[in-house]
Amino acid sequence: MKIVVPAPYVPPETPFANDKLKREPFANALTNLVQNLDDPAVITIDAPWGEGKTTFAKMWRASLKSKNCRCIYIDAFANDYLDDPFVVLVGEIATYIQETYSAEHPIFSSIESVLKKASRAGVKLLSFGTKIGLKAATLGILKDNDFKDMEEIKEAVTNDSFDFANNLFEKKLRDHKADAATVEDFKNTLSDFAKQIKEDTSYPLVLIIDELDRCRPTYAVDFIEKIKHIFSVENVIFTLILNKNQLAAAVSSIYGEKLEATQYLQKFFTIETSLSKNEDDVNDDYRAFCNHVYNALGIDAGNDVSSLQSTMIGLSELFSLSFRDIEKCYSHIALYYGAKSLTFNMAPLVSFLVIVKVRYPQYYGNFRSGSSLEVIEAAEVYQKLVTNIKVLEKHHIQKLIPMLHFCTLTQEKYKAIDPEDRDITSYEQFLWHINLEREDVIPLISRRLDLFNIVQQA
Repeated sequence: MKIVVPAPYVPPETPFANDKLKREPFANALTNLVQNLDDPAVITIDAPWGEGKTTFAKMWRASLKSKNCRCIYIDAFANDYLDDPFVVLVGEIATYIQETYSAEHPIFSSIESVLKKASRAGVKLLSFGTKIGLKAATLGILKDNDFKDMEEIKEAVTNDSFDFANNLFEKKLRDHKADAATVEDFKNTLSDFAKQIKEDTSYPLVLIIDELDRCRPTYAVDFIEKIKHIFSVENVIFTLILNKNQLAAAVSSIYGEKLEATQYLQKFFTIETSLSKNEDDVNDDYRAFCNHVYNALGIDAGNDVSSLQSTMIGLSELFSLSFRDIEKCYSHIALYYGAKSLTFNMAPLVSFLVIVKVRYPQYYGNFRSGSSLEVIEAAEVYQKLVTNIKVLEKHHIQKLIPMLHFCTLTQEKYKAIDPEDRDITSYEQFLWHINLEREDVIPLISRRLDLFNIVQQA
C-alpha cells in the first residue's frame, strides 16, 4: 500500500500512455496550432491549482519532442531565487541547444551569437541599474546596501547625492536610444536563430513556462513583462501553464487593487485556453482519476470498494474537488483501510467524512463530536448535498442523506419516524453485530480517520 500517488511515468515514444484524463486530443490540437503560427505568440493554459497542469505540460513536452519540435520546459518557481528572468530564459535556451545539437551544427554555432547579443542587452536590463536609476531620478535616499560592490559610486553619492542623481538621470536620457537599439539587436538575433530552428524542424522554438503563479509577485510580473518586451519575436512561442486568478492577484499586490489586474494581463497574452474536465458520463475525469488513484495507492477496501468509490466519484464532482484534493482524500483513505479499521458496511460515510476533513475542515469538528442534525444542517457541506440531489442520483449515492440522518437525528426525532418509513431505520441492521449506538457511528469513523495523519510537506 502507498499513501502518496507517484508521479505518472511519461514514456518518450508514447507520452500520453498514462494519461488518465484523456487530454491527448487537446495536446494534439495545441501542437497543430503551434506549428501553424507565423506570428510571435504567448499562449496561456489556465486551470486552478491541483488540476494536473504540470503533468500535462510534461506529457505535451515529450509529445513535442517525439515530433522533432525543439521544446524547452522551464519551472519558473524553481528559478524564483534568481533576480532576473532574462538570465533564466537565455540560459535555458543556450543550455538546451548545446545539449541538443552537435558542435558542428550551424544552429550550435548560432547560439554563440545569441549569447553575445544577450550579454550586451542584459547589461542594459540589469535590475541593479534600474534600481539606481529610479532612486536617483526621484532623488530618493540611497542606502549603503544598494552599492555593495561599487565603492566609487558610493563615495560619489555620499559627497554629492543631488549632483549624482541629476547627472545619472541625464545620462539615462542620452543613453535611452542606444539601450533600445541594443535590445532590438538581441531580438533580431534571436528571431534569426529561431528561424533556423523552424527551417530545421518545421516547428518554432517552443518554451513552456510552468509554475509562474507560485513565484514571488515581483518575479512573476517581471517574467511576463520580459517575455512580452524582449522575447516576443517570430518563430518563438511561449506557453504559460498557470492559474490566472493567482497571477492576477500577484499583479494586484504590486500595482494595487485599483488596477484591473485581469485586463492588465491581457496586454501580455496572445491566445488563451484552459484545461477543462470531460463531461462524458463514461469517461468523465472524476471517475477516471478516482479509480486511478485508488489503484495507484493499492488500497484494499474489501467489500466496501464499490460503495466507497461510487461515493468518492460522485462527491468529487458535487464539491468540485481539485485532483490534488482527491489525492489527499485517498491518502487518508489508504491509512484508514491500511489500519484495518472497522467499517460496518457504511463506507459512503468514510468517503463523505474524508472529503469534509480535507475540503471543509471548519465543519469537521461538528461531525467528529457527534453533533445533532440540527447543527449539521446549517453547514455549507450539508446544504450542498441536499441541494444537488441530481448529482447524487446520477452516481446512485442518494442514500447518503438518509444514512447521515440515521446517525445524527436526536433520539426523540428518531423515535417519531413512521415505522413504515424504512429509508432511515433500515441502517439499524448494520449495527446489530457490533454493539454500537447509531449516534456513535460518525464520531467513531472520524476518530479512526484521525488516528494517523499525513504530514503536509512545506
